[in-house]
Order: sequence, then structure tokens, then C-alpha cells
Amino acid sequence: MIKISSNIGAVAASLTTKLKEFQGSIKDKVLRTVAVDELAKVKVRIHQDGKNADDAQIGEYSSAYLKYRQKKPFNNTASSTIIFSLTRKMQNDFTVLPTEKGYGLGWLSTLRSEPKAETKSKKQSKSKKPLTNYEISQFLEERFGSVWSLTDGEKAAIKPVADRAVREELVRLRLL
Repeated sequence: MIKISSNIGAVAASLTTKLKEFQGSIKDKVLRTVAVDELAKVKVRIHQDGKNADDAQIGEYSSAYLKYRQKKPFNNTASSTIIFSLTRKMQNDFTVLPTEKGYGLGWLSTLRSEPKAETKSKKQSKSKKPLTNYEISQFLEERFGSVWSLTDGEKAAIKPVADRAVREELVRLRLL
């Protein structure tokens, strides 16, 4: 008679403990990885390709505004495709932000800043505070339709990115 013994119970218990211990960090890393990947895609789509959430062109600049964009200090574009990027402040402010459920895409500057005292003109001192990039994005979405939402293709890319990030993290933790 052959007698077989195994430590599979101890190995399974050890793996279960490790998974529970690292579950929070794995989830955080995967969600952050997905958000960073989506941010890159959304920025290219909006600020380089000039496309909205339907993957259609946002619109065309008027010839007068296009000439303004091409002058110094902007020297921005020769294309009339709307790309929501003149000074790059808005696109640089759009980033990955922590949320209650993980991570999302949004703007760093959500509070209005006060104009500097030395740069205030009489006209500025009577006017409202400058708009935040979030407020500007809301105006642009009202005017041009959904822009900062994810396209169907960007949504479809989430699962493969998450799967790859989970696998990489499990390999890193020597659980695979």
C-alpha cells in the first residue's frame, strides 16, 4: 500500500492569508493603473485628436480664433480642429484623483484662485473670480456635448488593463 501526504492545506491557507493581507494594496494598485491608463487615452483623444466621447470631432475653430491661436505666445496649432488646449493649463490640471471608491479623472484646481493684487486692473477687481478648469469643462460640455466621458473603446480597454495589472501584482507578490 502506498501512503501519500501533502502540504496542500498549509499552502492554500498561506496563499489565502497572503491574498487577504494584500487585497487592499492589489485593488488600489489595479484601480490606479486603470485610471492612469485611461487618463493618457482621454488626454490624447481630447487635447491632440480633438474628439468627444462619441469619438467624433469636437468641432472646428473659426478662422479668426485659429489665427489668434497661431500667434505668440501660443504658436499652438495649424489645424482648425478644436482640441481644448491653448495654454495647456486645463490639460495639465486634468489628472488622476483619489475617490471614495478608488480613483477617477478630474481637475486638481477645484477652488477659484484670487487674482494677484499687483495684477488686478480696475475691470478685474469688479469682475468675478476666474473660473476653475472644472467649471470651464462644464461650460465646454454644455456647448460641445459630452467630451470628458469615456468612449466605448476606452471603457472596453479597462478590463484588459485591470487583468494585466492584477496578474503583474500577483506575480510581484509571488502568488502566481
